[in-house]
Amino acid sequence: MEERIQLLLMKQLLFSSFAEIFGMKYLLTFLFSIVFLSLQAQILNVQKATLEKDTSKVKGTITGNLNLYNRSAAADEEVEFFGYDIKSSIGVFFKNSTLAFMNDFGYTELNGEKLLNTGYQHVRYTINEDKSWKPEFFAQFQHDDFRGLFPRWLAGASIRHDLINGEDFSFFYAPGFMYEYEVWQRPNSDGKVEVDYLKSTNYFGLRWDVNKGLDLNMIAYFQTGYDKNEALWRNRYSLELNINSAISKRFQLNNNFSIMHESEPIVNITPTIYKLSVGVSYKL
Repeated sequence: MEERIQLLLMKQLLFSSFAEIFGMKYLLTFLFSIVFLSLQAQILNVQKATLEKDTSKVKGTITGNLNLYNRSAAADEEVEFFGYDIKSSIGVFFKNSTLAFMNDFGYTELNGEKLLNTGYQHVRYTINEDKSWKPEFFAQFQHDDFRGLFPRWLAGASIRHDLINGEDFSFFYAPGFMYEYEVWQRPNSDGKVEVDYLKSTNYFGLRWDVNKGLDLNMIAYFQTGYDKNEALWRNRYSLELNINSAISKRFQLNNNFSIMHESEPIVNITPTIYKLSVGVSYKL
């Protein structure tokens, strides 16, 4: 009994020290992030087990990053930084079709003030998976509070061609079209700009399993639409590269780089943005 009491006191002391150093809000957020990722993995495993009974399968990855520190230049100028990224890519595979869900959330705050809050949720349905030409239908919601975008809705269709579809290497491309609706906040102003376009959307990508412990995938987009009000073409270019190295059977080290360029931004913002991150992925 005495040993159990001492153990409980040690746990309470450790919890209190952590909360005192980092702040209760950050401690709870950290614990919530761990629980959230665990619940996600459990729910997906349940879905996988259920779907496999119907000859369907679920595969994908979940990646989570957490940054927390209070490195300050001076004792009287405390700096507290907090940020996290959660990314998932889940595919539900039926007999001749695939339903894919892709999500990416990023949040950063400094001294309790929100700096970045970005994310997107993308769903894509592909049919004729056993053919080299595959019709696709997709929809997406996106927001980027720091740049003043809320929301961006888009929906469209494309036809994907698997030019190379080997066991270890594949290369594909897809032309298509989409409808896009956006609302932008003007910088340093209360004014907003609401726009919508019919756009051409095109992409190509590749997947390469270098060996059992290393794989990479890349996808590049080109989207363009004509703005009748401004009499100009608005082009968007984007590239995303993922390099995954195996840590164990289920866990991978994920290196991600993405970059996007807008030739004619709707409002006066930085036309080119990029992101480089390293995290751990759970493979279903």
